[in-house]
Formats: sequence, C-alpha cells, structure tokens
Amino acid sequence: MTSTDDLENKALVRAFVGGDESAFDKLYTKFRLAVRTCAAETLGVRLRDSRVDDMAQETWLGMIRRAPFYKPRPNAKFSTWLLQITANVCVTELRRKEREEKFLARYATSGLVPRDVPEPTYQDLDGEDFVRDFQGALGSLPGVEREAFLLRQEEGLTFREVALRMRVSVAWVQKLIVRSLDSLQKQLAKYGPDPRLVAIEEQALDGVPRERRASD
Repeated sequence: MTSTDDLENKALVRAFVGGDESAFDKLYTKFRLAVRTCAAETLGVRLRDSRVDDMAQETWLGMIRRAPFYKPRPNAKFSTWLLQITANVCVTELRRKEREEKFLARYATSGLVPRDVPEPTYQDLDGEDFVRDFQGALGSLPGVEREAFLLRQEEGLTFREVALRMRVSVAWVQKLIVRSLDSLQKQLAKYGPDPRLVAIEEQALDGVPRERRASD
C-alpha cells in the first residue's frame, strides 16, 4: 500500500510540473541527504567528496527533465525513482572516468606519436606536469565535449557511432570534437608544438568537412 508520505511526494511532483516552484524546494529539502548518500555509496567515496555534489546536481537536473513524464505505477515509490536517477548518473560518471583514465594512460606512453615525427623541442612533454595539465584540460571540457572526445579517441568509434551513443546528429558530434580539440590546444599552448596532440587531431578530424573545422 502506498504511504501517505509517498502520495504527498507524487503530488509535489505534479505541482512542480504545473509550475509550483516551491514544490521542488520541498522535494529537494526532503531528499537532499538521501541523494547525496546514494551518490557517495555508488561512487565509493565520502559524502564530502566534490563528486558527490556534482552527481547530486546531475540528479536534480535529471529529475527536472523527467518530471513531466513521471507516471509511476501505484505501488512504485517516488524515492525509488529519484534514487535510480542518482545511481544512473553515478554509473555514467564512473564509466566516463574509466574511459578518461584509459585514454590518459595511452597518451602518457607516447603511443599516439607517428613514427616519423621529429625529435620534439617543447618542454617536459612526458613529465608529470604535462600529464597533470592534460588531465586538467580534459577535465575542464564541458561534459558533452569530453564525452564525444573520449568516445572518438578511446573507444575508436566512428562519428556515426558516437552520434548514436550520444543521441545527437553526426554534424553536432563533429562540432563537439572540433571545440574540444581547440580548447585542449589553447590550454596546453605553453608546451609548444605537441606531435601527439597533432596526431590526435588528425585522427579525430578525419572525415570532418573542412568548413566545420573552425571552432565557433
């Protein structure tokens, strides 16, 4: 049997969808800790970890996007639905982090440098500073740009496959790739010409029409 409290939660969702912003505030107050706890447990980190805040924010954004389509079964609790959103965003983040770590490991080993590249003249390319800066630059990319970049580079997906995975158009994927490369190049400019980034760019942009290669 559905509890009175759960009926109230579902009524608050309907009220929020109807335009009552205070209804969202009430749901947020009631479930803020539960969402954060679920995120911390799924990620395997402490509550004070900054990633918990990020995942909690993604949860509430997901709830806002899904609220208009929320039509639960009679015995399905609102809390179960909400925390499933939390679990989903956390799993997505863990998978993204795994892809990012694999890519960084490959990048640091110079495996992406073409054999005919001349001896580099830039500073400390393989040092810890560069790897740290590259990781920071990659992490600073907007989520969709980073996801497109890693799917293209780490998983080796075609533009069409990336588009299908992200549920966007091929043209939009190509634009995301161009933007991500432009941002990485600007943030790593202090290291001078980087043949590995050039190799990545050539691979990533293979098949992108020339008129789309200019970042907006």
